[in-house]
Formats: sequence, C-alpha cells, structure tokens
Amino acid sequence: MSNEKLPRVAERLFDWYCGHAKVDDLRGDMEEVFHRNVETVGYRKAKRIYWRQVLSLIFSYAIRKRKISSSNHPLSSTSTNPFDMLGNYFKVGYRNLMRHRYFTVLNIIGLAIGMSVSLLIITVFISAGNYDEFHVNKKKIYRVLTTTSEKKDYASAPAILGEKLKEYPAIKEVIQIDRSLYTEEPLPKLGIPVFGYYVDPTFLSTFTFPLAVGDAKTALSKPNSVILTESRAKEVFGDVDPMGKSISINHIPHEVTGIMKDYPLNTHFQFQAIAPYDVIKENQLDVSVNDQWSKFESHYVYVLLNEGQNPSKLQEHLDNIAADVYKSNPDFKATFELQPMKNFTPGPELYNDIGPEWSYASFVIAGGIAALILLPACFNYTNISIARALKRSKEIGLRKTLGGMRAQIFAQFIAETVIVTVISLIGALGLFFLIRGEFQAMMAYGGSLNMDLTLELSFWFLVFAVLVGFLAGFFPALHFSRLNPIDAMKNNMSSKLFSGVKIRKALVVFQFALCLFFILSMVIFNKQYRYAMSFDLGFNEENILDVDLYQVNPDIVKNEFSKLPFVQEVSFSSSTMGHGVPSTWSKLEGKTDSLETFFMFVDANFIGNMDLKLLAGKTFDNTDKRETSVIINETMMKRLAFAGPSEALGQYVRVDTLSLRIIGVIKDFHFWQLHAPPGSFFFRSNPDKYHLANLKVVTNDAQSAMIEIENTWKRISNGGVFTSHFLSDATAGAFDNYITMMKILGSLGVLAVSISCLGLLGMVVYTAESKTKEVGIRKVMGASRWSLAFLLSKNFLKLMLIASLFALPITLLLDKALTGMDHYRVAITFLDIFSGLLIMFALGIATMASQTWRTASINPAETLKYE
Repeated sequence: MSNEKLPRVAERLFDWYCGHAKVDDLRGDMEEVFHRNVETVGYRKAKRIYWRQVLSLIFSYAIRKRKISSSNHPLSSTSTNPFDMLGNYFKVGYRNLMRHRYFTVLNIIGLAIGMSVSLLIITVFISAGNYDEFHVNKKKIYRVLTTTSEKKDYASAPAILGEKLKEYPAIKEVIQIDRSLYTEEPLPKLGIPVFGYYVDPTFLSTFTFPLAVGDAKTALSKPNSVILTESRAKEVFGDVDPMGKSISINHIPHEVTGIMKDYPLNTHFQFQAIAPYDVIKENQLDVSVNDQWSKFESHYVYVLLNEGQNPSKLQEHLDNIAADVYKSNPDFKATFELQPMKNFTPGPELYNDIGPEWSYASFVIAGGIAALILLPACFNYTNISIARALKRSKEIGLRKTLGGMRAQIFAQFIAETVIVTVISLIGALGLFFLIRGEFQAMMAYGGSLNMDLTLELSFWFLVFAVLVGFLAGFFPALHFSRLNPIDAMKNNMSSKLFSGVKIRKALVVFQFALCLFFILSMVIFNKQYRYAMSFDLGFNEENILDVDLYQVNPDIVKNEFSKLPFVQEVSFSSSTMGHGVPSTWSKLEGKTDSLETFFMFVDANFIGNMDLKLLAGKTFDNTDKRETSVIINETMMKRLAFAGPSEALGQYVRVDTLSLRIIGVIKDFHFWQLHAPPGSFFFRSNPDKYHLANLKVVTNDAQSAMIEIENTWKRISNGGVFTSHFLSDATAGAFDNYITMMKILGSLGVLAVSISCLGLLGMVVYTAESKTKEVGIRKVMGASRWSLAFLLSKNFLKLMLIASLFALPITLLLDKALTGMDHYRVAITFLDIFSGLLIMFALGIATMASQTWRTASINPAETLKYE
C-alpha cells in the first residue's frame, strides 16, 4: 500500500457533510481504492478519482438515507425531537445529584447565598429602569443639562435659558421648575413640613400628574396658588376640605386651588406641592446678565418637542446659544446638552439632580460587589466538581466508548448545574425576602423602588439562575467533555485545561483573600466610626436642645424659656450646628475674586452658648434688626489674605447685594463633620432667618425637664406641635453613613465568609473521603489523631496563608476609601491586620476541624476491613 495521504480538503468535506451518519465502511473503501490507484495510475490521477467519488456520494441517495436514519436515533443529539434528549440530560443529572447529596446540599446553599445579593441588584435595576413610565409624553420630553468648564455635569440649567427656548419653533412647551418651595409653617397644623416645586402652568399638561380635585388648566393661574398631593393635604387639613384654604410658604399665604392624585413612587420627581413659577420668576432674572447665565442651582429646564421634530436640531441651537452668551463672560463657561427622559434613570451621574439618582456608575459598583459574592459560590461548585472528576472519570469514559459525543457530555454537565442553580434560586429568594426590607431602608432613595416579586421580575430571576448555572458549570463540563475515553477508563486524569490541582488551589486562595478583605473592612470601618464619634468638632454639643420655632416670635421664646431654672442659656440659629449648611459666593469689598462661603444665621448668644472661641472682635448686637455684619472663621481670614484676626476687623465683605462689615474672627470648627477640613465660613445675623432655639439644659431629671419645656412651648405657640432634638443625638445621627457602611460590609462579609467556609468544607470532606484508607494505615502504624488532623488540614492552612499575602495589599485600597470619605481618618495598624487574620484563620480552622477530627477518629478496622 502506498504512503501517499488522502486529499485533506475532500476528506474533510465528506466528513462534514455526512455528520453523524455511519459511513466508516464507505470511507474505508474509498481509502483502499485511492491507494490502489496511486500504484496503478499515479498520485495526481488518484486524487481526481477520489474527489469524483466524494462528490458523487455527497449527492447520492444512500448518504441521505444514512443521515436520516442517524438523526432519528432516540439518543442522537440531532434527533427531530430534541426535548427527549434534553429530558434525559435532566433525568441523569438529577440521579447524579441525589447520589452525592452532601456535595449537592453544599453547592445549593453556597449558590443560594451568592445569588441573593444579585437578586437585589437585579430588582433595583429593573425598578429604576421603569421610572417615569406613566408619563404619556415620555418619548418627547427632554431635560437640558449644563456642563461647566470644570467638566462638571449638572441636571439644572439657567432660568434665562428657558426664556430663550420659548422662541424656538420646534418646541411645543418649555417647563421651568425650581425646587426651592419649602416650608415648615403650613396652616392650620403647625409642624408638618411641605416641600415641592415652583413650576410653569404647562407642567400639568406635559407630565402625567392628574388632579383629583380642581381644574388642571386654571389651578396655577393665580399668583399665590398651590396644589397639594392627596396624602399631604390629608396630613395638613385632616378631614376638612382643603380647597380654598391657605398654607404659608415663605411667610406668604398661598390658596389651595387643587389636589393632585398621589403619583407613583418610581419617578425622578419628588414633591408634595407645586406653586406657580411666576412667583419667583422676577427674582431669578433680577440680576446681571452674567449672573443670569452662571447661576442655575435648583433650577431645571424641560422641553416638550412637537411631533416628529428632530432633537439634533435643537441641540445645535443650544450649542449656538452657549457659544454666543459665554463669549463675553471670561469668568464662567458652560455648554448645554439635551437628555431624553428615557435616559434619566438609570443615567449618567449628575450634580444637583432634582430627585432620586440611579447612575450607571452606581450599578457598575453594585454589580461588581454582587459578582464578588457570586463568583466564589460558582468557584465552589467548580472546585468540588473538578475534585470529584476521578470518581466520575469511568462514567465519562464508558459513555464516550458507547458513542457519547463531546457536545452531549458537555450538555449533560451543564444540565446538572442548571438543576442546582434553579433549586438554589428558591433558597436565594428566601434570603431575598429576608434582607429586602433592610436593604431598601439603607438606600438613599429605596422608598421609591418597587421591590415586590412581579411576573417580569420572576422571569429575569429564572434567566439569571440559568446563566449562573452555565457560568458555574462551564469549566467542569468543558473538562469532562474533553477527557480521553481510554485515559478516563484507566483513571489517568491528566488534562491540558486543568493540570493537577493548581486551578482548585487558586480558587481557594481567591475566596479567602476576598474573605479577609471583608473582615479587614469591618475592623477598620468600625475603628473609624469610633474615632469619628469621639472627635473634637470644635464646639459644645452636650446639653444643647434644639427646638423648632415655626412661626413663634423668638423674643417670646427666649423670655419664657429663660424663666425655667434648668435652662442656662438661650440662643437662635438658622440650622443645626455641625450639619449641612447653605453656601453663597462672597468677596472682599473692592476685589473681583469670589469665594464660596458657607454660613449660618445666629444671634448674639450663639457663640458663647456653643463654646466657640472668638480670636478677635466681638459678637453680634441683638438690638440690631438689620443685617450689617459678619463673623468669619480662620480659614476665610487666610483665604482673604489677612495676616491676622485683628487685620480683618472692620473690613467689608460683599455678599449678594449686601456689604457686611467683619466684626469678629472665630477659631475654626467643623460645621460639616469630618468629610473635609473646615472651609470658608461666616456667621450672619438676621432674626427673620432663625428656625431653631438652642437651649442649654443642665438638670439631673431630663424627663421632667422635657415635659416642662414642652408645656411651655404649647403655651406660647397656642398648642403648636413641639419638635426638638438634642444636638449630641443629631451629631451622632450625622455619622449614620458609617453605620450603613458597616451594615453593608458586615452583611457582605457574612455572605463571603459563609461561602468560603462552605467551599472549604466541601474540599475538606472530599480530601477526607479520598484519604480514608491512608488515614487508617497511618493510624495502624501509630499516628495520633492530632497528627492525622494536621495532615488533612496543612495544605488548606498553606492556601489560607497565601491568601493572606495576596489580601494584605488590599488594605491600601481601604486606606484610600477612608480618604475619600473623611479628611480625618484613623491609621491602619498592625493590630488591625492581625485581628482580621486571626478571625479568618479561626473560622477556617473551625470549619476544617469539624471534618478532619472526625476522619482522624474513625476506627481503622472499618476503613481497612476490605483490604
């Protein structure tokens, strides 16, 4: 027989066309004829003859008949009824899982824990994606965004821009919204806050917010009218008909001209009342031209395009406006961009957003966290499946010997994994319902989300479970399907994809590195929380009771509360000390450079009441009812380039339209907690801006004192609602972000540790099972239980040690995270790291000991009686 090779292309064409049909006899006959022709007529002619034979067979009825016969075989993957084979996959998979119940239960629990966090993220994403779906005009509504020269993107836009856009013909409606509507002084009930927007009358015709009472076309036609939502109107007026009644907004009575039906929570708007935009329109535009185009805080511009209009034309118009108006303003530059309503949520991260913000970045971060919990659970499945490969190798070898194809074996193992993940989905749903409420409470806008299990959500949960099944089962299925049947029957498990146990060791290392990261996070953030709670903020926060004033005269409040023997001092302020304070732009009289400055309105007694240190000058004069002076802090003094406190006294600071004289300089204090070092700050004095009375209460009977204070308040406020809080409690509440962070890290840490321990338990159980006879022999030879337990555990202890070496550099990331949260932070010490390591090794050793000690205690007579 000749040594010439068959024409490769013709041979592959024949194999491809025949597929699963049995044609070995034909292929053998053609090969024999080819070699005989090579000897008789030559190689080239033999190739041509071989090609003719291949082509004639491809178009022959005999091959088509064999292919049909092959495809109709009940075990063929190309069967005309593939559901039979699919059902067989799941049936065999179920039997294999039941045969190895212990490992099945471990995998189900691990995957259920890992999937639970992902279910929460999927729910949030779907709920956020359904925001504003109830608006009929959603596809034609756009919002104008502002991008400043500092590359900051704002959801707000200048008021003057809205006026200009009204001239553009492609726009059907321009809706201007200002969110400064806020009052804690509604009548007739004191103490019920109302917040909302000043809006153009077209707000109701553009957005779908139907009225329960009133006419949408005329409800906002009066200058001092207001529309309340049903729930807020009920809280303010009770069972009394609110129509025609008044509430006070910024000390101005507004008549209730409409009641709006309570709108769905899944909207980017959040309001309880709306009033006509014309009320504040003059204030928005009564400034210089440059200020009109550079001030856009809390102001929003929406447009409704005419049917069939191209938004790109409007975008070109916005570009031309920006280029024209900012060319003459060297101090401020900005551009404008249209944003479709369908892209509001989820959408880009924006400053000064009007309501709930669900940015793409937040979902990427949340998805990354969910993956950090889910992947270790998938790795557990991969680890245990590969570890059990030796026991299943003969099964795979036998199936391949009997004609099982690679794709069939791959599908079989994927089916097994999908069964596990679908069962795990049931457990994950249980955890989902258990932690859903707490998770929703921890989120800033969790109340606006629909976390109920709907049909749509159930479908996506099931799709997710199947995808997880494919992810977790892909590598084991690929590994088993690639096994050589001869090697598998001989238990020779060499594989190019999974050499030895290196991949399993790498997965264990990854799991425990992640576990250590969460443990260290908990230790360090707890330390930072305790540090922040004991930090000296620079003012007195003990024994200070803040009482909301509402409409009560401050002079009456001071006179009456000062009569109480346990009230040592009474002062007034516009906001709570050490919490969020407003800012404005100020500059030294005669200078051009402006400075962003935070401020509070206080009276003459406030500085002494809070134990603030006055470095130079004096405090305010309570007899002066006009705003004429300010008291600045050290930081502002330095930024205004004064050499010392004395030099700043008598100078004038320009604030809006006011020229205020510097009468004092105080030592820096933390007016916004520890997020950053103290910024530029000044105190102002204006009795009309006081919202809180600050009472210094010193008593041994706090309960009786509070009752007497409340009775005094009700007497001077004619039965008004008494609202108060201790400053120390409010300060502690300002650190709720730490508590939330620790709850999140603690929950994730528990999940990560549980998954890691389950994975370790599965590997230890498998190792103990595979070494039972070795342990028996060693025990017969005199080995102790302790030495045997150590023998079974030492390799895992090494992996945990390696994981520690990988995880320790992650502490640098924690240090950066603290830097981003707080300017003042704790240092990460060796003791913190040692504590985390100790906790991780304690958990790991406890997990291993539960099985290694049991295996080491087995009577060798039981394990060796068949040897």
